[in-house]
Amino acid sequence: MNESDKQTGLVPVQPTALTKAGAKSLMARGRADLSAREEAEEWLKKGLDFYHKDRYEESFACFERGIQLNPNHPELQYWLGGLLDSGDGIRQDYTQAASWFRRAAEQGLAEAQYRLGWLYMAGQGVPQEYAQAEVWYLKAADQGHSWAQFNLGFLYERGWGVPQDYALAAEWYRKSAEQGYSWAQFNLGCAYRDGEGVTQDYVLAAQWFRKAAALGDADAQYNLGCLYRDGHGVAQDDVQAAYWWHKAAEQGDADAQSVLGNACFEGQGVTKDYAQAANWFRKAAEQGYGEAQFNLGLLYMAGQGVPQDYAQACFWLDIASKGKIEGVARNRDLAASHLTPADLSSVQERARKWFEEHPAKPQ
Repeated sequence: MNESDKQTGLVPVQPTALTKAGAKSLMARGRADLSAREEAEEWLKKGLDFYHKDRYEESFACFERGIQLNPNHPELQYWLGGLLDSGDGIRQDYTQAASWFRRAAEQGLAEAQYRLGWLYMAGQGVPQEYAQAEVWYLKAADQGHSWAQFNLGFLYERGWGVPQDYALAAEWYRKSAEQGYSWAQFNLGCAYRDGEGVTQDYVLAAQWFRKAAALGDADAQYNLGCLYRDGHGVAQDDVQAAYWWHKAAEQGDADAQSVLGNACFEGQGVTKDYAQAANWFRKAAEQGYGEAQFNLGLLYMAGQGVPQDYAQACFWLDIASKGKIEGVARNRDLAASHLTPADLSSVQERARKWFEEHPAKPQ
């Protein structure tokens, strides 16, 4: 015992020799552990192969076999959570999904951190807690996860679970946008257009809208068309405006369908064509777009692009009258004056049924 041991009162521990039998047992256990980990990897590969063939039930069974061999395998944990979250091939269970995502997320797997953040944001399998969503999004975002970066920006833009901060929102949108995520590119374009969190700059707005539009984002295509119409950040060009609106309209964007209908009616950037105007107004009107309903009603009244039909005119104008568009009620009543009481009653019944099938969206 040395002098320091005497002063502290510590009892020195003498090293003990590992017996040959103990060493062999330890080595055997190590080989078994290695074999189990390797077998778990094989089950992961098999599971992913089944997953990519849309054979989800078999995929889930493989992941379960793998996790039995290596309970702390983060990717197996993630994929079990993913299938439980989606309900593909198995009974959907958000609570179990959150549990598996958490285990993988706590080991630093970015995709699991993102998915756990999403469950907190949606309140699925866990209480809806935006602050917890921010915690997990931030962990994934710091690892470069573009969707987490986008959602983190969204939380800061809305002030959900964090103090509202447009500058920070734009910063996270930029990180995501620079990785090619179209939703982030669109939102960053909006920030530059509106001057929220950044200095207003229509040129940069157009650049980011164009990037997202090229990836097929309908909102970006519509907004890029509007910049061309107004000459903001780009040279004014009705042809380019109609070009981008048409791309968005073909994807079902009601805003784009309505303005493209106007372009066809006026002949701005496209050949004047009342029939095409009616076609695009109808598509937007059927989605509940008030201005398109109004314009379609006017076309039926005038017989432009469609056969003159006061009943159809009255129907669409009655639907549009529930909005706040000036002149709708006056034109509806004018169309109604051409109808018999029986025809008017039929139109009103159609309108009633339409509203039952198309309830107003919550604001």
